[in-house]
Amino acid sequence: LHSIYHTLSSLTNPRLMERKCVGHQRCIRADQTKQLFYMGLTRPVPLHMFLPFLKATRSLARINEALQDQLEEAALANQGLSRDVAQLTQAWRQATQQLERREVEWHTEEVAFNDYFASEHNRLLALWREVVALRRQFTELRHQTSRDFAQVICPKASPDCILSSKAEREKQAPLAIIEHLSPKNSKLSSNLKTNHKL
Repeated sequence: LHSIYHTLSSLTNPRLMERKCVGHQRCIRADQTKQLFYMGLTRPVPLHMFLPFLKATRSLARINEALQDQLEEAALANQGLSRDVAQLTQAWRQATQQLERREVEWHTEEVAFNDYFASEHNRLLALWREVVALRRQFTELRHQTSRDFAQVICPKASPDCILSSKAEREKQAPLAIIEHLSPKNSKLSSNLKTNHKL
């Protein structure tokens, strides 16, 4: 009874009838669309409709192959560059280490040379001071010897005697120089004669 009442009420209500009609039409359209779709799939399609798609597919395939070749070439180039970078990095590290070792060696040599130079300078300075002191002592000894010799010759140490002893020493000095230079002169003269003969 309830269903019969609902059916009768729906038939008498115009809004419900309109909604049902709209829903029924939509269902019919959906069924028609499905039928057309299946008919299109089963219906043979002309070949000229596929030609643009085939051309585009072939061109895309060629482009894809070219891009793959370029990608392989780029990968090979990248590997080569990576090897070159690794070699350059290794060479740079070796050069840096060698430079650091040389800098340490140069610094060590510089320190050693500075120490040696300072020690030699101090040693030469001390030797020069000893030479100056020895020269001073020799000069003092010579003057003392001259005074003692003058006192031995002239006990009274008269001025005339001292002057005469100085004059005698001054006369004897050129003779001693001549005697000292005479062997050298004879040797030079003999060398000159032999060179002249040659």
